[in-house]
Parts: sequence; structure tokens; C-alpha cells
Amino acid sequence: MLTNLSTPHALKPRWFRLELLFWISGLMYLMVCDPSGTPLIDLCPAKVLGIDGCPGCGLGKSIAWLLEGNLSESLKAHLLGPFALTVVTHRIFVLGKNSLYFMKG
Repeated sequence: MLTNLSTPHALKPRWFRLELLFWISGLMYLMVCDPSGTPLIDLCPAKVLGIDGCPGCGLGKSIAWLLEGNLSESLKAHLLGPFALTVVTHRIFVLGKNSLYFMKG
């Protein structure tokens, strides 16, 4: 039986898994990187343009410091770091739960 690809339900399981992989790999990168040193991979468009003080870089460093257990450095890098880590972790759990739901059915 052919499925109608115009419905969003036909593509959801793939997107859940792709987004889940994206968030987990991002957190794993932040776990292994050194927030005080130079980054292994620098994809920041602001740094490419020569702009210092990118809020996204500060947020990433804040999450990296938080994953190392250093709350004071995390808050110095960006005040929303703990909130962002909570949001990303919640998103990982929701996507994981939804992926398991679609694997059953």
C-alpha cells in the first residue's frame, strides 16, 4: 500500500531520529571539548566574519563548563547556559520517547 508523503506523519520517525542524533552528538562534543581552550571545530559564522563576543559561542562554552561541573564559569560565559542545557536535555528525552513510540507501531 502506498503512503501519502504529503502528510507529516509519514516523515516524522526519520526526522525524530535525525534531530535526536543531532542533539546527542552536540552534547557529546561539548562534553569532550575544553571550554577554556581553542575549539576542535569552529563553525561560528561570527568568528569567520571577525566578530568577537558571539552569544552562541558563549552559550556553548556555558554548557561545556556546566557539563564539567563548574557552575560559576558556566554563568560567567552565559547566564542562560543552565536553562539551555535543561531545554536540550528535555528535547532529547521527548525525541527518544517519540522514536520508541514509532518503532513499536
